[in-house]
Amino acid sequence: MQAALSHWNEGDIIPLTSFDPLRRANIPKMVSCISQPILFAPIPGGPNEEVLRWMNTIDDGVTPNGGYAQAVTDSKILHTGHNQRTLFEWMDANPDIISLTAVSHPLSRAYGAFMTKIFPTDEGTYAVIREQLVNYFGVALPDLDVMEGATRNSLEAEGYSIGQHRAAFHGFLRFLKDNLSGQTSIRKDGLWDSQMTFLTGFNTAVPVSIIVKEGQMDAGFRYIESVLDLPTPTIGAPIKPDHMFTLDEIYTRQTENLARKAYAVDYGRFGFADYQAALEA
Repeated sequence: MQAALSHWNEGDIIPLTSFDPLRRANIPKMVSCISQPILFAPIPGGPNEEVLRWMNTIDDGVTPNGGYAQAVTDSKILHTGHNQRTLFEWMDANPDIISLTAVSHPLSRAYGAFMTKIFPTDEGTYAVIREQLVNYFGVALPDLDVMEGATRNSLEAEGYSIGQHRAAFHGFLRFLKDNLSGQTSIRKDGLWDSQMTFLTGFNTAVPVSIIVKEGQMDAGFRYIESVLDLPTPTIGAPIKPDHMFTLDEIYTRQTENLARKAYAVDYGRFGFADYQAALEA
């Protein structure tokens, strides 16, 4: 997931400030195979890189440099940039298509957004929202001067501990509960908006036939391969995030409870167990 976030600007995947489910379908960023009747609708912050890697492997097997999402954006693999007409033409030419999306555990997705857009201060992060979280929502993040060129060692030397990082993320989760229920003036950003909202939007354009879940993606891929009578390709190990502080380090029962309060719909509709239970499965 970290690779997907770093290589693919999620603002390009879907209009992050759009609240209209019809716009959230965002046909131009749906990705289709060239040689197989498979269509992928990516959710911002989801395990998109793993899906694209698998799709490309069964499509032509060429491994791109710089990440699969970037290769799609650069038109080097697969196909994206459909409009309604070209998408429906592709569907007519590929009967019995399989349309899929991929969902992340709500807690790991929220942590991915926090660690890629809120906690750091380098280019491409959400500096204004970060400042608002610190000033108005009591999220205790390291000062900007401390974050300049920061490493884990340098932050710990400044006294920033695992406990403080946990508290900061818990503050972010409390903000998400208010934000996603429309109780803040800050936008519902695509990286942390409900995954169910995106699925609803996709279904206004093309009904999604298969949902693959983070942690169970191989099973989803094997099912699609069996339906299409495709050989099982050889792909790499699951792509894991490379965060300065890991979610496993800061996870507690309170972390889970706060995530469930923010993402009750996603937990319920997609049938997610607690994060720790998912790790042990």
